[in-house]
Amino acid sequence: MLVGETTVDQLLQRWETERSNGRRDFIQTLGLVPVVTVSAQPGSLGLQLGKLLAPRLGFQCLTIEHIEAFADGSENYSRIESLLDDQFRLALPTIVNSIALDPSIESDFVRHQCKTILCLAELGGVVLIDWAANYVLGPDCGLHIRVHAPNPVRTQNAMKESGLPLKEARKLLREMNNDGTAYLLKVLRNDVYDETQYDILLNTGHMDIEDLVDIALAAARAKAASMKRRRVLCLSPKGAISD
Repeated sequence: MLVGETTVDQLLQRWETERSNGRRDFIQTLGLVPVVTVSAQPGSLGLQLGKLLAPRLGFQCLTIEHIEAFADGSENYSRIESLLDDQFRLALPTIVNSIALDPSIESDFVRHQCKTILCLAELGGVVLIDWAANYVLGPDCGLHIRVHAPNPVRTQNAMKESGLPLKEARKLLREMNNDGTAYLLKVLRNDVYDETQYDILLNTGHMDIEDLVDIALAAARAKAASMKRRRVLCLSPKGAISD
């Protein structure tokens, strides 16, 4: 899986090709959700699961760094905005403004991140590794996965990935978890431990990750079958977009 600007450029090129070929609903015809979000405890191998799942779906795996590549005013964001249909583009500010954010935060930056997540889901074909994406999109748009693992497993994973000794690895995990949980609670006023916000919970400490990818793939197809609409269209506030 390529990273950085190469992935973003490839993703944009794919959408541009699909649009030129008139294949706006290809994901729906394949019986897939348009987007999968993966929220993971630090050290639980959520990124690895997302990277393995994406090619099985024919999707691209994107992290928060990729989302930030669509910065407000950037060429990347201009390209993604140009691919949206007029109806969705006009409704997008209303949809973003309907998201309840803490008024004390730097709202322009966060609202633009929310807008980018909505655009990515609307165009489809992505697995988003992001703590907040499922809260931005809501339960009716895409498949939302939470990945977790027992503390000893997460610690061992952190030691392997970072090269830190046991004590420092535990500290790193604790700080990452606390910071992420606090940020989500403050910015989007949601609790990452609220299990009702996810479609499936996967424990990488008890099952092989390849088997968990199979479960996630089956869940993506099952969720698609239960959704009446597979686009962000269904998220719009009443009156923002008419069916």
